[in-house]
Amino acid sequence: MPEEVVTYFQSRFDSLKEKVSNWNSDLVTACENADFKKLWDTTVLGELGEIDFPEFDNGTSIATRKAFGTTLDTFAEQVPSIVGGSADLEPSNYTGNFAKTYGDFTRVNRSGRNLAFGVREFPMAAAMNGLALHGGVIPFGGTFLVFADYERPALRLAAIQGCGVIHEFTHDSFWLGEDGPTHQPVEHTMALRTIPNFNVFRPADAKETAACFRLAID
Repeated sequence: MPEEVVTYFQSRFDSLKEKVSNWNSDLVTACENADFKKLWDTTVLGELGEIDFPEFDNGTSIATRKAFGTTLDTFAEQVPSIVGGSADLEPSNYTGNFAKTYGDFTRVNRSGRNLAFGVREFPMAAAMNGLALHGGVIPFGGTFLVFADYERPALRLAAIQGCGVIHEFTHDSFWLGEDGPTHQPVEHTMALRTIPNFNVFRPADAKETAACFRLAID
């Protein structure tokens, strides 16, 4: 490496060390505020603590996708780092209330927590990986199970990199009649379970849905 390059970078060491020291000092001061400290611990350090579950009555028949939406709303109130959206399937994935409550993230609304992915399953999964690798957020994305095929390269990379992402795959049965064979998943659940380090939960009822969601955000 040329000596002038080494000299240039070494000349910046003192100023960079000062910036780091000032940043750490500002963080200590900011954490004296209880609200900020809780937000920092939850989002950056991932210390979620106790989370209240939605209440589902025993014996109540409810679609697991609807139970997911209810659980999402309940958890999102308590975990501000949950962000995400649906691949233009909000009514079907039951993520619409989340979108309405927290608004879309846009260039003029940086506080929005809903990500309007549109009909872009692979970019959705890839973007979720990037968000998780950056840290500070727990990304989720919803679509039909059959469209996991479009997402697969990003799903596999998420598993390899240990990304903390949550994929909600609904309409997971060949009984999905009205949309025809193109939307009827047969082999998809088995295919996803062959990906190393990729956890697949298939809850049987509403309470299991909430429990699976809780496991997924840990």
